[in-house]
Amino acid sequence: MRLTERQERIEVVKEEIRKVSWNAQELELGNQILAYASDKQAPFPTAPLPFNMYKIGNSVFILNNIDEWDSEDEHLLAFFTHPDYWKIPPSYGFYKVFFLFINSNIDNEHLNSVNVIDRLLEYWHKYQLNEEEILEGIVKHIPAYNWFKNGKMTSAGKYLLERTEKDFTHVIKLFNSSNEHQLLDFLAKTDAEFIDKLVSYFLSIRQYANGPKFISWVCADILLTKNASKYEPYILEKFNEVDSPECIHHLSELLLKHFPEKYKSDISKFSYRFLETTKFQIETQKNSYDEPYMRIQYESPKSYKYVSFTEFHIKKLFDLEGEETLAYMGELFGYREQMRIKIDLLKLFLGYYKEKFLPYLAANGFSIEDVYMIEAYYKELFKSLKDIDFALYEAKIWELCRHKSKKIREMTAVLVAKQGEKAIQGATKLLNDKKGEARQIGALILSLIKTDKAQAILLETIDSEKNDDARDVMLESLAGILPVPNDENKIKLTIEKAAKRSKLNQPLEIWLDETQLSKLYWLSGEECTVETIRFLLYRQSRVKDIRIDIEAKFLLDFIDKTKSQPFAKALLSSYVTNSADAKYKFCLTLSSILGTDEEIDVLKNKVVEWSDAGRGKMGEYAVKALALNGSNKALRAVEFFSRKYKNKYKNIGAAANESFALVAEELNIHPYELADSIIPDFGFTGLFKEFEVNGEPYRAFVNNDFKMAFLNEDSKLLKSLPKGTSKELQDEFKEIAKEIRDIVKSQSSRLEQYLVIQRKWAAEKWQAFFLENPVMFAYAIRLIWGVYQDNKLVSTFRCQEDQTLVNEDGDEISLDNDTQIGIVHPISLNDQQINYWSENLADADIEPIFPQLDRPVILLPDSQKSTRMSNEFEGVQYAGFGFVSKMEKLGWNRGSIVDGGGIASYYKDFSALGITAIIMQEGVLGIGYYEENAELGSLMFVRNKSVSFGSYVYDEPSKEADERLIPFGDVPPIVYSEVVADMQFFRDNDAKKQSN
Repeated sequence: MRLTERQERIEVVKEEIRKVSWNAQELELGNQILAYASDKQAPFPTAPLPFNMYKIGNSVFILNNIDEWDSEDEHLLAFFTHPDYWKIPPSYGFYKVFFLFINSNIDNEHLNSVNVIDRLLEYWHKYQLNEEEILEGIVKHIPAYNWFKNGKMTSAGKYLLERTEKDFTHVIKLFNSSNEHQLLDFLAKTDAEFIDKLVSYFLSIRQYANGPKFISWVCADILLTKNASKYEPYILEKFNEVDSPECIHHLSELLLKHFPEKYKSDISKFSYRFLETTKFQIETQKNSYDEPYMRIQYESPKSYKYVSFTEFHIKKLFDLEGEETLAYMGELFGYREQMRIKIDLLKLFLGYYKEKFLPYLAANGFSIEDVYMIEAYYKELFKSLKDIDFALYEAKIWELCRHKSKKIREMTAVLVAKQGEKAIQGATKLLNDKKGEARQIGALILSLIKTDKAQAILLETIDSEKNDDARDVMLESLAGILPVPNDENKIKLTIEKAAKRSKLNQPLEIWLDETQLSKLYWLSGEECTVETIRFLLYRQSRVKDIRIDIEAKFLLDFIDKTKSQPFAKALLSSYVTNSADAKYKFCLTLSSILGTDEEIDVLKNKVVEWSDAGRGKMGEYAVKALALNGSNKALRAVEFFSRKYKNKYKNIGAAANESFALVAEELNIHPYELADSIIPDFGFTGLFKEFEVNGEPYRAFVNNDFKMAFLNEDSKLLKSLPKGTSKELQDEFKEIAKEIRDIVKSQSSRLEQYLVIQRKWAAEKWQAFFLENPVMFAYAIRLIWGVYQDNKLVSTFRCQEDQTLVNEDGDEISLDNDTQIGIVHPISLNDQQINYWSENLADADIEPIFPQLDRPVILLPDSQKSTRMSNEFEGVQYAGFGFVSKMEKLGWNRGSIVDGGGIASYYKDFSALGITAIIMQEGVLGIGYYEENAELGSLMFVRNKSVSFGSYVYDEPSKEADERLIPFGDVPPIVYSEVVADMQFFRDNDAKKQSN
């Protein structure tokens, strides 16, 4: 090593020494050491003893790595290893710091640990220090992980073992109960002759702070795995001595594991012994093999610990007959101190004992007092009771109808309602109770019974019920049979009844003062009173999500929508101005229903604004409100958001997708057909809109670039609208141009999706949609189309600008009504067809709207048809930021977020085909941490929605035997090609980077 490098280290140490607090003697010694390190001629450092050498401990890092020690290092070692300084007590010396330096050498992957120790001992021998003392220092100050890495003994560990084979003292000091199993595992694998001499050590009884006695069950497992019959007697001897519940459990499982037939009959005995030694709670978990087991929390001297306890153990206790066992189980179930009874234990007991267990259930688990996670508990309890005679626990159930937890009251109502008309008397009693929450449960029970008698009772009560929660239950229950007002007077009567119940005494909020909002009008032309508007706001405020309240709908059916826009505008403005609190989201619903294009634009902007501001839930509400407007413009916005937020702000995208699907369901059409139907024709006749300026005729059309263009009477293309065009007409065309831009944003990606999933149109519908709509015609001429019969490609064609259809032979064709039309994927074409159509488009100076003919085509090899999980792309890397961005552009969604915020996978849905593609991510890529490379893992296809994704959700298949996996041969060839092409991009980039 060059002198300048050592000098640099000296300067660093010098600076560190200066930062330490010194007295005069310490400062003098520090300067002596630095002078000695810099100059061989400098005098040997001296200092009075005792002296805190720890302050100058960092000076040891002036040394080179041990395997590079030279004459200058020996010069320094003469001081560092001097007996007078070495014998200073460790608390006063640089003893510990020196071993940190030694550790850094042993832990250096570029150095040979054996050579390091050999060289160290060589220098200590030179200065006549005790080797045993040095080895003890190494063991004491160098962590055990330097001797064992990845479950294997390192060269340093083997070296130490060889040097101390006769006297194991130093090696034993290296280990404790947390890592001694590593040493035993090493010895077991290497068949060391002295392993039997150490059995008593590895199975020695341990006890902490007067706690229960235990042995290392990990070591016991290693010994039994090594030679079960040989070491079984040792295990049994210790098994009878220990009293740790955890140890008893593990040892019993080990005996069952290694001697299944011999100890199977003793499991009940093991189980009793375990349960008698512990305070416990039991919960059900799933292990990595997706197998259920019981996890028991038991009390140790300092804290609670957990141990898995298989359901098999519990069930074995059931095999012991008699009331004594049943009583024991009841006591176990009823234990309450610092724990909760888990629902799976409840299911286990009820499933086995049924009615016999009810006394213990009533005494311990079937109370109306709070317990931890009570709602989930009672949910499972009621499931378990469904097969038991209701009369046996009827009184307790009716008590639960008055439980202080609303959720439990509601769950109880569901259980009671299953008794049918037998429950009407008890429900009616609740309906007449003084407490509103009791009346609500009575109404819920009657609404669930749904018989004529139950509904008649609700109809008699609904107008007088003052509790809104109870009344809302009645309204929802009677939605299909409530008398629908057929004139204004009847809905006015409903408003009067609400006023008598004191529901319309004041505005809901100051900013919702009806006198400050714009007016609404009845269809008869009469102006709505303040009380009428207050009723509308009151009823709509009762709805907890974005939908129309039933009584608000009755009123809205008689409101003149043609005059309601000012009210909608004022309401929406007031809501937004007053912080847009989610509590008053009903304002969005009413503003959308009563509004026009102006309110739609506001809501569209708010979706984006709220999303970017972190108010994702408000973005969801605004999207759903847009869908309620029902106009084509509003639905186009909803459809656009369903794809705009497919990856980013996924909850908003999902809400938009759900809302759009609900509208399609109401119209009894497929969402794809709804998406087609909302593309406007802007009042065009076919592809043109005729208009006049100064008495001269003109025509407007949408050109190939999706822009408005204009022709005069001689079909000459104009650069702009003719002079003299009215302001009104100019504004109309500007609005059309704006709408077209919005349509193109959504429609281009949608058509590419249709290419991948191979959506087909009946020939007649295709012609109506693509040849007669001014916007879609621009798409028609920029794509290559296929004629299909029975989903098989028959021929290909292109649409020309004069609306003629021309096949690949250049002949004009017409479409038969019994055929279907779809966008052709290149996987269905041969090279000659691809070349022909590519040249044809180029000659016509037409650029495809998205890659069609030139998109990659990757076919599945026959040898991989049975593959269910591919490792083809494992290890492929790509820069983190670029990977995240590229995956989003390709339509992949981020999968589960796991430990440390890591991204476990990405997935791509092909919902229309029932398929989801998953690529595992093996790199250190994580949320907010994209600096490192992403690394691809296994690729697979699963049934759509069969795998869950989320925070700390580990549901992606890890084995080929997983039933959710789809064999690659069953995946549509286009889907396989598209997915693999996405991954191929990353592999090609990685290969290029490696070659460079």
